[in-house]
Amino acid sequence: MREVISHYRILDKLGAGGMGVVYKAEDLKLKRFVALKFLPTELTHDAEAKERFVQEAQAASALDHPNICTIHEIDETDDGQMFIVMAYYEGETLQKKVNSGQLSVASAVEFAIQIAQGLAKAHEHGIVHRDLKPANIIITKDGVVKIVDFGLAKLASQPRLTKTGSTVGTMAYMSPEQARGEAVDHRADIWALGVVLYEMLTGQLPFKGEQEHAIMYSTLFEQPQPVAELRSDIPNELATVVENALQKDRNNRYQSAAAMLRDLQSMNKHFSFSPTQNNTVNATRSRPQKAPNSESNKTKNTRLALVLSVSAGVIVSTFLLYFSSATKPDSNLPPARTVRITSFPGQEYYPAFSPDGKSIAFSWNGPQQDNFDIYVKLVDVGTPIRLTTNPLKENRPEWSPDGRFIAFVRETGIPKEAPKSELYIIPALGGRERKLIEYLPPRGDDPEISWSSSGRISWSSDGKSVFFSDWSPEDDAFALFAISVETSEKRQLTKPAPDAWGDNTPRISPDGKSLAFIRRTESDDLYILSLKTKETVRLTFDQVRIKGLTWTQDSRAIIFSANRDGAPALWKILASGGGIEKIGGVNTSDPAISIVGNRLAYSETITNSSIWRVDLRDTKKQTLLVSTSLLANSWPDISADGKQIVFTSNRTGDYEIWICESDGSNQTQLTTLNSAAASSCARWSPDGQLIAFDLDESRQDAIYIIPITGSKPQKIVEDGFEPYWSRDGEWIYYAFHESQIFKVSKDGKTCELDYEKLWIRPGEKTPAHFKFATDESFYKWLNTQSGCFK
Repeated sequence: MREVISHYRILDKLGAGGMGVVYKAEDLKLKRFVALKFLPTELTHDAEAKERFVQEAQAASALDHPNICTIHEIDETDDGQMFIVMAYYEGETLQKKVNSGQLSVASAVEFAIQIAQGLAKAHEHGIVHRDLKPANIIITKDGVVKIVDFGLAKLASQPRLTKTGSTVGTMAYMSPEQARGEAVDHRADIWALGVVLYEMLTGQLPFKGEQEHAIMYSTLFEQPQPVAELRSDIPNELATVVENALQKDRNNRYQSAAAMLRDLQSMNKHFSFSPTQNNTVNATRSRPQKAPNSESNKTKNTRLALVLSVSAGVIVSTFLLYFSSATKPDSNLPPARTVRITSFPGQEYYPAFSPDGKSIAFSWNGPQQDNFDIYVKLVDVGTPIRLTTNPLKENRPEWSPDGRFIAFVRETGIPKEAPKSELYIIPALGGRERKLIEYLPPRGDDPEISWSSSGRISWSSDGKSVFFSDWSPEDDAFALFAISVETSEKRQLTKPAPDAWGDNTPRISPDGKSLAFIRRTESDDLYILSLKTKETVRLTFDQVRIKGLTWTQDSRAIIFSANRDGAPALWKILASGGGIEKIGGVNTSDPAISIVGNRLAYSETITNSSIWRVDLRDTKKQTLLVSTSLLANSWPDISADGKQIVFTSNRTGDYEIWICESDGSNQTQLTTLNSAAASSCARWSPDGQLIAFDLDESRQDAIYIIPITGSKPQKIVEDGFEPYWSRDGEWIYYAFHESQIFKVSKDGKTCELDYEKLWIRPGEKTPAHFKFATDESFYKWLNTQSGCFK
């Protein structure tokens, strides 16, 4: 800055904000002190910022009120820097006062009255401040309030200058409608005054959080602690004023600053106020008696518990594992523990942590299970915020490194033979979404199944690009690409091998140096791409399916979900290669690690099924026999005498064989397999003394038999599934993975090929299910429109 600008001599820098730098200056013509506010140099060529700056002067200069800062003129320097000349006031900001602690009740009420008077005047002229906060309120030496910085004001008669969906203002003082990026009116200022009054009275903010999105969540969904609970000398009437100003629905708020002013003035007679009074809480007042049914007697929160009864289905929930993700053990950390983040009805996929680790974004098909949308919630508490409402499926959310935006994928469903998807970004807690690109995403093994962990996206460490997987015609495979958030320019990052199905699920390392991803051929393996050298290194050599991956916080290891020993579980491998360590989990997918805090989130698929009995003479007569909430009870088989039922259940955490009476009573665990793998069926022997069942062991099914007395199971077949007894109980028929049916004697000593050519779907390698009819002929059925075949 030059020493003299126009006829103003710069004396001192007073402060800086998002829309201007303020200097104390001397008016050389009128010989008075003034305040000059300049647009920041880096924003000089920003047309929108400059226009908003001009708007400040026009809005404020139209007002003439003792509680509003006086504007003398607006001018521009020779090099195009615009500035506003304002009155200079000796005093301090309200921010400085509240930083010293809570104010006396008398001071808080007096300052609130003056602020309300100034706002009432501005609102009469159709002017909304939109950024009212203690830093924009000056208290002069005489105790007079001056509202300054109408840099974010909006003349109601002018076009809105703020980009749709942006949240201009300071988060802690924003109204809920402003935080959502909606159009605001004068009631946003009333909310902000409520926040300021709360802060003056208590010395703290009503809505808190270390990051903006956490404050926004609190503003939208949480109730502040009543002021009367934080200090004992607050009258009931004043507590009610604060409560009315902080109503989340603006229709329930004070409808005018004048109405709030009247209530404040009505209680001012109870206090004595001096302009020189300090910030103590010992102001003289007469306190009215507390009304027995006043608003301050309300319970702060009411929590509801909802019990859901589901007969059968698939529940996919998000879990949180507290653990050390570092490659070296930390003896100071507590033992790892797992907690459930979500327990909503339906399915939740693709957890993604915010940069501070306190919030999580995910895809959920909603309370009615009617559509997948993007939701955000605090990890430990609270209700999820629904970000998207489009009727198309939306999934794969990822936070930007600064936590301001979330990128996500929307499935268009067209064209049917190769459905496209669209990549969007949206403000982290709602607002206008912006489309980056339409592309062809990788999909699951079954083209009808869109919920595959393939195709997750990732932000670059600088937040300027988003990585994703798209079809590369040149390679005739899927490859990884980066798209610029600003320009939508697309560039290819990987060249898939000639025999590869393609590359998918890019995950950036926390240090920003490497990109881990899945390369699929006949199976999946992990690869790492160096973003500096462009070198690609293969990390695993497994015959598995990988269902998501994430980096540890130190960028030295990768956590991934894979079916290495049966059901998908979580595994860990160093980025430099080496052995693979199992972490745990059952039917897991989509792992995500928080950069801050020792937290790992993942999705877990839980089959929720119950066992019923239906009367075939009257199918409306149905009786529930076996049910456990959010767990699987399946594959029932009734004994030959009709008195007992055998079934599989994972109610103990592992899949075990259980038996019960035919009415569902006396449920007893028969096996103690301690295996995460599920049995696909369990069958009674004709004499009711033995149970045959299969078990998936390390990606290979085996057949077992066990006496109903519960002794150790005996393995009779190394490779087979779906056992069925012959009528004489001497043989067990089972399916084999090469489209064949074998039979084995119950002692396991004799095994014979019984049927060699099973009809199967084109491309399938496993036989269809089969069952025996009463005459020991067998029939098999397929889940097709063709029905059953004998």
